Amino acid sequence: MPDKMKPYRAAKEETGTDSAEQAFVPTAAEENVLLAMHSRTDGRRGEKVPRDNALLGMLHDGVESCECYPLFKKYASGEIPSLERMFGNMQPLLDELKRSVDAEAARVAQGEPDDILKEEKSIYGLLAGREQQVRGAIQRYVTSVIRFKNLQRISAGGARDVSEQFVEADHARRRAHETLIEALRVYTAQVKLALENGYADSYKHFNFEFWRPGTDARDASTKNSLVFAPEVLGNRDFIRDWAIVADFVNQLQVLGDEEYINSMRDRLS
Repeated sequence: MPDKMKPYRAAKEETGTDSAEQAFVPTAAEENVLLAMHSRTDGRRGEKVPRDNALLGMLHDGVESCECYPLFKKYASGEIPSLERMFGNMQPLLDELKRSVDAEAARVAQGEPDDILKEEKSIYGLLAGREQQVRGAIQRYVTSVIRFKNLQRISAGGARDVSEQFVEADHARRRAHETLIEALRVYTAQVKLALENGYADSYKHFNFEFWRPGTDARDASTKNSLVFAPEVLGNRDFIRDWAIVADFVNQLQVLGDEEYINSMRDRLS
């Protein structure tokens, strides 16, 4: 009979953690939903998948059985920051910053750029690439979770020993989680620094608001881009679950299920 716990023990020995308890984060239900969604959407490159009501019904049941379902409702309803609320209003600011950078560069005759130009270039570059960085980090994290789940299935079947791959996948999932947190941390730090340096007074479109636990993101001005406050980033479990529900919403959109997402606005207790 195959030893189903062998890969768990191997991961524990390598990482110094209890893989059976910690490496399977998110929960099995969340892993199964991610796997079911991505088996239909991966490779579509953003193109919508023909609507399949039977599949969507199964996914609804799966999502609602997940521990992160309450957070999913809050994300879809707008109570907590979505990717759209974080980055949807960014382009006017980027255009304004680019014009300022170009004007400042024209004033610099030659030699090393002055401090103002250096700072503006730095902030423009970080903000311009931040959405792609965060979305990419979420995707890499989800991919690492799916790989971990697939190896679990192979191991449970006893067809072959995947202990080494299991350990590698465990490390990859943890690294992906760290990368996601760091991508969000850089965004928070850069916005905080720019606010301290008076950018909100100098730029018409520099409209940011820090979101904190216990507050409703729907109360924030719609012109503001929301950023996680530093204390949010200290909650690794929240960031993990936030990434999962963000991916749930994205995959459901690709599957043509805006109706279900929109219904969350009426489901909050």
